[in-house]
Amino acid sequence: MILEFVFGRHRVSARGMEHRGMFGGRREFLWSDVERVSYSTTMKWFSIRLHSGPTVRVSAMVTGLPEFARLVLAHVRGTTFDDSTRDVLRDTQQGRLPVIWQ
Repeated sequence: MILEFVFGRHRVSARGMEHRGMFGGRREFLWSDVERVSYSTTMKWFSIRLHSGPTVRVSAMVTGLPEFARLVLAHVRGTTFDDSTRDVLRDTQQGRLPVIWQ
């Protein structure tokens, strides 16, 4: 989680997301490519599984998390996430960020 915070980079837009993981791998995808979004309360990250197979993880510690949540809710089909993930995204969008240290 700490490595992802230090090295991971994300850029979101209405079109999709650019992601650079903690080991330097780069990926760009459209919101329409998203198959599943879930939030792990244990790992404190959002997992975004893509139709093409890979999974992108977004730490709950990244800056700009409310904008990420807003764009996911606006551009990803609602059927791609469960109720608890939807609740976390809605809270995050409104500035109530996930609790990190518990």
